[in-house]
Amino acid sequence: MRSARITYFDSYRASASADSDKRVLSNLRRFMEDLDRETGRPERAWKTLASQDSPQQENWWDCGVFMLMTCRWRAYGLPFSFDQDDMDDFRRRILADIIDFSGPPPLLARAKRGRDEPEHGLLDEPSPRRRR
Repeated sequence: MRSARITYFDSYRASASADSDKRVLSNLRRFMEDLDRETGRPERAWKTLASQDSPQQENWWDCGVFMLMTCRWRAYGLPFSFDQDDMDDFRRRILADIIDFSGPPPLLARAKRGRDEPEHGLLDEPSPRRRR
């Protein structure tokens, strides 16, 4: 049986406890096991971990920005080096990413179509960007 891991990052631990972390991880593990079963994927042994090194927000409205930046840092394999003071710059970076987005990379589009998904235009290679 292959193993897989779920890592839970919580940027707002003000009200969190070990019990709530366990509950969240248990629900996530059950969801992934159900998804594997429903999609016919081979069974995996899901390991769970509640990360203790997640950068912490100091308010209740920056959770989405923290979530996106945590994903980006993890995707690049970088150690966390940001905090609350970086949020305004990150908001501008997220806006620039949204404005510049031209669709999924061509290899991703071809890979997704290779799984017998219907061609509906959403995964096609993007057309050249229009200039203003």
